[in-house]
Amino acid sequence: MKLRNRLILVQVAAIAATAALLSGLFLWQMRSYAENEINLYRAETMAREKGQLENLVGMASGMVKAAFDRSQDVEAMKRETMAGLKRVVQAVAAQMRDVSARRLARGESREAVLEELKALVRAVRFDGSNYLWLMDATPAMVMHPIDPKLDGRDLREFKDAQGKALFREMVEASREGEGMVDYWWAKPGSSESKQKVSYVLALPEWGWILGGGAWIEDLTAAMQADALRQVARMRLADGNYFWINDL
Repeated sequence: MKLRNRLILVQVAAIAATAALLSGLFLWQMRSYAENEINLYRAETMAREKGQLENLVGMASGMVKAAFDRSQDVEAMKRETMAGLKRVVQAVAAQMRDVSARRLARGESREAVLEELKALVRAVRFDGSNYLWLMDATPAMVMHPIDPKLDGRDLREFKDAQGKALFREMVEASREGEGMVDYWWAKPGSSESKQKVSYVLALPEWGWILGGGAWIEDLTAAMQADALRQVARMRLADGNYFWINDL
């Protein structure tokens, strides 16, 4: 082969090798660039999702903490439950007045009507096992649905586990027509006294005081359960959810 042809072959081979090298380098650079872009996108996406998760977890944590803080503020809980207890007691009082008016209009005796009103109150339950009772301004118990041994008993010297003359305080509260009293009282089926808050309403037409209450620990549990329900309803954009477990 002539020298000229050999030189041409060498040049062609050099050009081909250079082209192959440059192509390989270009492909490596493109692959490297693509990997860097993918990693950057992944990092940005993870950072964004992490930020969103932190915000949502912060919201969920804030809801639970707010419920816990509220459950520790006994005075605030008393004020919050006042409206609910008032609605129950006043609704029953309105029903008692309606029953009394209709029965007396039919000629029934006052004594029979009073017994029917006691039966009406005795049967009332709300928020689970909470109940109502009737007393007078002596104070003496007219009707207690859970502890009938109290019926007819003079309660002037009756005190709770903390030494509070709770029934005398109820009489004082009712002198303004209505009021709220907190004290310690055992739940139905238990002998252990727990803190309770009650609303009392004067019923002057019968010389009675109608009362209904709720235990603080039940209010606390209700607040915490409400917070957990709100967290349970929260969802991420992809449908994932939150959970809470104890330590």
